[in-house]
Amino acid sequence: MEFPNLPYLIDGDFKLTESAAIAKYIINKSGKTELLGKDVHDEGKVNNLIGVFTDALKSIRELFGNKDYETLKLESLEKARTKLDFLKDFIGEKPFAIGYLTLVDFIFAEILYYFESLYPNERKNYAFWWRIR
Repeated sequence: MEFPNLPYLIDGDFKLTESAAIAKYIINKSGKTELLGKDVHDEGKVNNLIGVFTDALKSIRELFGNKDYETLKLESLEKARTKLDFLKDFIGEKPFAIGYLTLVDFIFAEILYYFESLYPNERKNYAFWWRIR
């Protein structure tokens, strides 16, 4: 592996080790490219949402593996709240992040498990997340 890491993908002689690269590779290889966005504008939205979401959850991700996570988790949520609120407003009542199923919805669904385990009472504030799941 050029960049040893988990997860990894091996497809014949081709190897990848970054989650985002693996997801995009599988989507492109499967021919289901609408999961990246149906056009260049939607693809931009998908990538933008992934970036906002990644930024929002940076402080929360740092909690995992931290022995003091219980005392830090509320502070981490407050750091994330502004961007999570932007996402909530953008998504509104749509069934999926941009209106139809894309890669960002899979990312949201994966991270929801961790978010919900730390913040079970936040369901009322971020109902869009459970709707997308």
